[in-house]
Amino acid sequence: MTSERWRQVEDLFHGALDRASRDRATFLDAACADDRALRLKVEGLLESFDEAGDFIEKPVLDDALFSSAKTPTRAESIIGHKIGNYEILSLIGAGGMGEVYLACDARLDRQIALKLLPAQFTADPAQVRRFEREARAASALNHPNIITIHDIGREGDTHFIATEFVQGRTLREIIEGKKMESPEALGIAAQIAGALATAHAAGIVHRDIKPENVMVRRDGLVKLLDFGLAKPVGEDCGLRIDKTLNLDFESTVELANKSAIRNPQSAISQLTDPRMLMGTLAYLSPEQARGGAVDHRTDIFSLGVTLYEMVAGTRPFSGETPSEALDAILNREHGPLATEHPELEYVIKRSLAKDREARYQTAGEMQADLQRLARELASVSTDMTSFQRRPQALWRSRRAKAAWAFVGMTALIIIWFFSPLRKAENRGAPATMISARSTQITHQNGAELFPSLAPDGRSLAYASLEAGNWDIYLREIGSGKIRNLTENCQEDDTQPAFSPDGEWIAFRSQREGGGIFVMSATGETVRRLTPAGHYYHPAWSPDGRKILCTRENVDDPAERTAGPRQLWAFTVGDGEQRLITSDDVAQPQWSPHGRRIAYWGKRQKTQRDIWTVPALGGEPVDVTNDEHLDWNPVWSPDGRSLYFLSDRAGGMKLFRVAVDEESGKVSGEIERVPTAEGHVIRHLSFARNGDLAYAALAQRRTLYKIAFDPARGELAGEPNQLGTDSLSLDDPDISPDGQWIACRSLRERQENILLLRSDGAGEPRLLTNDDYKDRGPRWSPDGRRIAFYSNRSGAWEIWTVKSDGSDKQRLTFTEGANVYFPVWSPDGARLIFTRHGGLPFVIEVDRPLHERRPQPLFSVDEEETSFWPRDWSNDGRKLAGGWKKGLNGRPMAGLYFFPSRSSEPLDLPGSALAWLSDNRRLLFRHDEKISLADTRTQKYREVLNSFPHRILQAAVSRDNRWLFYSLEQTEADVWLLSLK
Repeated sequence: MTSERWRQVEDLFHGALDRASRDRATFLDAACADDRALRLKVEGLLESFDEAGDFIEKPVLDDALFSSAKTPTRAESIIGHKIGNYEILSLIGAGGMGEVYLACDARLDRQIALKLLPAQFTADPAQVRRFEREARAASALNHPNIITIHDIGREGDTHFIATEFVQGRTLREIIEGKKMESPEALGIAAQIAGALATAHAAGIVHRDIKPENVMVRRDGLVKLLDFGLAKPVGEDCGLRIDKTLNLDFESTVELANKSAIRNPQSAISQLTDPRMLMGTLAYLSPEQARGGAVDHRTDIFSLGVTLYEMVAGTRPFSGETPSEALDAILNREHGPLATEHPELEYVIKRSLAKDREARYQTAGEMQADLQRLARELASVSTDMTSFQRRPQALWRSRRAKAAWAFVGMTALIIIWFFSPLRKAENRGAPATMISARSTQITHQNGAELFPSLAPDGRSLAYASLEAGNWDIYLREIGSGKIRNLTENCQEDDTQPAFSPDGEWIAFRSQREGGGIFVMSATGETVRRLTPAGHYYHPAWSPDGRKILCTRENVDDPAERTAGPRQLWAFTVGDGEQRLITSDDVAQPQWSPHGRRIAYWGKRQKTQRDIWTVPALGGEPVDVTNDEHLDWNPVWSPDGRSLYFLSDRAGGMKLFRVAVDEESGKVSGEIERVPTAEGHVIRHLSFARNGDLAYAALAQRRTLYKIAFDPARGELAGEPNQLGTDSLSLDDPDISPDGQWIACRSLRERQENILLLRSDGAGEPRLLTNDDYKDRGPRWSPDGRRIAFYSNRSGAWEIWTVKSDGSDKQRLTFTEGANVYFPVWSPDGARLIFTRHGGLPFVIEVDRPLHERRPQPLFSVDEEETSFWPRDWSNDGRKLAGGWKKGLNGRPMAGLYFFPSRSSEPLDLPGSALAWLSDNRRLLFRHDEKISLADTRTQKYREVLNSFPHRILQAAVSRDNRWLFYSLEQTEADVWLLSLK
C-alpha cells in the first residue's frame, strides 16, 4: 500500500469513528463510491477497532461524547437494574476492556461512572487481573487531578469499578486541529504533571499519557484517566514489541483479522497482549519504542509529546507508516516550535530528550517549571504588573534574554506611568507601607536579643552576653537604668517573656538541666515550670494562668534544627502539663482575648508560613501561604492584626496583616512596617499602648583558615580570613588536592554554592547562581563533582555539579521526602544522605537511575534512633555525626559501624563534624566551639574558641594540616517602634 493510499484509509477510518455506528455505512457509501477495496480496508479497521479496542481509547465522559461507541449487546438489558449498590441509568461508552455506564449510588445518592468488564473476558484470568490492576493503581492515588475510584467489586460474573462521573471534554477534543494559547496549555500540562508526581511517588507509572486520557472539566480542572496500562514500579514494566511492528499497519491489521476469523477471542488477546505494542504509537517514549524497561520518565516524555501537540497543533513525531513513526521517535528531533517563548521550547525540548537521563528526572520538577512559566506568561499578558526573575535553567539563548529584557523594560515603563492606579492583589507582594518611627534603646557592645516589653511599656527585659554568658537584663525605658536579673547564675538565661500583669517573667534557662523557669519581675523567686530538657519560647495566656512553649529552639528560621515539633501548655500554679500537638508549631502566641493561637511552621514542600488555630482546638487557618519565609507572629494589643517577620521584601523585614480574631480569616492586604534600615529584624514584643520592641541585627558570616598540628591535636598559627564579609560564607569543604574550598554563600535571599582558592588568592567563583537554596557542598573523592542539597526540584534533594559549574544533575528522587547532608564514601562509589527526622540512607552513585534504590542504614530495631551523618572515615568502616535516641533524647555525637550495621552514642555533647586521617580522632562542635575527641577513650579537649562569636561549621584538609571554619559575628540592639 502506498503512503498516499494509506493516508486515504486512515482519514476515512477516523472520519467513520467520529460518526455514530448507524451513520457509518452512509458515510462510507459517499466517501468510497465504487472503490470497494478502499471500503473493505476501512471496514476491516473499524471491525478490529470495535472488537479489539481498549477502554484506554475511550475514557469516562458524558453521553454526548460517546455517540460513536458501538452499543454492547447487554446495554439495554441492564439499564434500570442494579449492580451492587449502583442503579444503572444509561450507557456512557464502551471499548474492548470495558463498558461504562452512568449509575446512581443508592447509598450516597450521587451519580457515578460504573465500568464493567465484558462478560467474554471474565473467563480470561489475564484480562481480569488487568482490569483489577487498573482499579488498584488508580485507587492507590489521592490527587485532585486523578480520577477518584469509589469502589471495586464483583457481583456474580460481573467485575466492576465505580469512579467519579466526570463531565467535560477530552483534551483530544479541545486540541483537535488547532493550537492552544501557551498559558492555557501550560496550566493543563502542569496539572497533568502534578497527577503524575503523585502517581510516581506511589510507585506507579501510567504508561499511556495522551490527550484521550486527559479530561478537562468545565471549571478547568484536569482529570487524568485510565490506569489500565499502569504498573507499580518494580513489576515488569517493559513493553516488548512484537516483530509485526516492522510491518506496515495494514499488514498488522490483516494478521489480526485472519486470526479473528479463526478465533475472535485469540485475536483480541493478541491485540492486548503485553508483548504487543501498548499505548498509542505517537506518544511512546524511545524506551517503549525499543521494547525496553520503562520507568517514571516514560510518562514525562509522553507528557512532553502532549504539550508539544497542544502548543503546535501537530505531533512532534510522525510518519506515513508505524515503522516511520517509530524511527522518528527513536532517531529524529522534533520540529521547531513557532512560539515567542524560548523558555517554553526549553521545557518541551528537555521533556522530549531521547536519553531519559537528560529529561526532567521527576514530574514534580517539570511541574515546577510549567507553573512558574505559566505564572510569568499570564502576568505579562494580563496586567504587566510584575516581572519575576526566571531561573537560569530556562534562559538558554541570547534571543531569550533579549526578548525578556524588552518585556521587562516595557513592564517597568507601564508601571512607572500607571503606578497610582495599581492595586496589590497578591499577598506575596505588599504594595503599601505604613508610617512608623523607630528609636534605639540599647547601646551595649555585642548582642541584645529577645526583647519583652512590660505590659505598661515602662520597662524592657532582654537577653545579653555582656557578662560573659547569656543573662536577662531589665531596663527602665524612662530613666535608662539597667539591672542584671540573673547575674548569680553562670548558665545561659534567654527568651524572657513578661506576664500579662507585669509581675512575672518566664524565661528559658540552661540551669539544672535546662527548661522554662519563672521569676518575679525584679529577679527574685526563681522556680522551675517545666521538666528538665528542651523547652523554649515561653508565651503567656491572656489570663496569666498558662504558658505555651515548644521543644524546638528557633535561632535562624531558615535553618531549623531537627528537634521534635511539639507544642506544650503548662499551668503556672501547679506545673500541670498538656501536650497540645506534635504538628510543626514554632513560636506560638496567644491572641489578646484568648480566642486563637498564632504560630508558624513548615507545611508544603519548603514553605514556612503562618497560621492561627482556635485556642480550644480546631482547624488551622492560613495567614500566609506563599513561597516566602514568614515567622515570629505576634498579635497587636487590640487583636485585630498580626505582625510578623518575612523575607518577602529582601532581607528580614517587619509586616502586618489584618486578621479576625474570632475566625482567623485575613481581612486585608499585607503591609510593610518600616524599621531601622540596614538591619535584619528578629524577636517582636508589644506593650498594651501599642509600642513594639524588636531586635535589629547586623550579622557577618566569614570564612577562616588556621594551621593545625594533627600530631599534637592543636592549632599551629593565627587565623586568616578568606573572602570578604559581603560574601557571607558558611559550610566549607576542602577539595581533595587542598586547592579549593566549596562553601555556601548567603546574599540577600540567595543561597548559592561558591568556590574559593584555599590560599585566598583570586576571585571567588559561583557554581550556582539562581533563586533556589543550595546548601551543604561536599567534594567527591576524585575532586570532579560537588554534591549539595537543594530545593530546586520543589523539595530538598541531593544534586551534583562539576567543579566548573556545569552539568547540574539530580541524584536523589524521594518525591517530597526532603533529604539533606550528602556524605561521600572514601572511594566515591556511594553516598549517604539523611531524610528529615534523622533517617540515613545510602545509594550507589554511578548506577542507572532505576537501579539507584536508597538502602536504609538502620535495621528495624533501631527505628527510634535519629542519626545525621557528617563524615565517613578514611577506612570506610565508620560514620560520624549527630545522634539521638527517641523523640526527647539528648542530642550528642554518635558513630555508625558498617560491619555490624549498628550505631552508638559517644559521651560527647554536640555533633561530630570531621574525622582525622587516623580513623580514631574526630572534631566536633559544641556551644559554638570546636573540640577534638578520641573515640576510643571518649576524652576530648577544646581546640578553637571564638567567644563571643559563633563557630557554625568546620572542616579539615585531607592532610589534616589546615582547619577551615565559618564564624558568625552578631551585633544586635533593641529598638522601640511607635506607629504614627
